[in-house]
Amino acid sequence: MTDTTTDLSESIRIARELERAKSDERVAAVERVANAAHEAVAIDAEYKQALADFEAQWGSKTRSAVAEHERAWNAALAAGWSAKELRQAQVPEPGKSAPRARRRSTAKRGTEAVEQHTEE
Repeated sequence: MTDTTTDLSESIRIARELERAKSDERVAAVERVANAAHEAVAIDAEYKQALADFEAQWGSKTRSAVAEHERAWNAALAAGWSAKELRQAQVPEPGKSAPRARRRSTAKRGTEAVEQHTEE
């Protein structure tokens, strides 16, 4: 009977070790996810602060530059330049974006793509 008792005690000891190991793994998993969540929240807050700082700094610079552009435009008009002449000199009017270069597409590109597709 001692063998059975020893086997029973050993089985209980092994079961407890397995449960303890399983519990330790589960706690470690929670620790990992909690640390990752904490890091994500901290980085998100840092990002938001950096973005707010950037917007404050560059927003101020942009407003100053736009105001100077408007003053210079009005000074040019007061000096006798017309808006049309300033535009001809490729000076953008305040509040309007500069003209953009247009992309050229050629028929050759389109036919090359079709030829490549048919050859495959």
